[in-house]
Amino acid sequence: MGCLIGNTYGLARTGLLDVVFGPIANLIAASLIFMLRKRQFIACVVGSLPIGFIVGGYLWLYFPPPDIFGLSLSPWLAMVISLTMSSLIALAIIGYTILRSLSNPNVITPLRNRGLKVYD
Repeated sequence: MGCLIGNTYGLARTGLLDVVFGPIANLIAASLIFMLRKRQFIACVVGSLPIGFIVGGYLWLYFPPPDIFGLSLSPWLAMVISLTMSSLIALAIIGYTILRSLSNPNVITPLRNRGLKVYD
């Protein structure tokens, strides 16, 4: 929902493609992460791929593609690589670090004691 609201707010800048496909990419990523939750690091890595490929697949239409080490890449490929790498950093490095910190029994036990469902 957050992605849908945020992308709708930026509709004038990124167009309808981002409003439709951004939330779909995030839903696919979240579903993959949930299905692979027993293997947390792999889940974080796999969850970043739909974002990179789906969002990177159309975002080059709205923004100039990044220069990746001076390589002569097509705009589509440059954007897909850039988005995939940034998603990997956000999910597999930063997200996994936060996840490990919050998975501490000192954090989980009080949540369970208050009746919250915690997925392992």
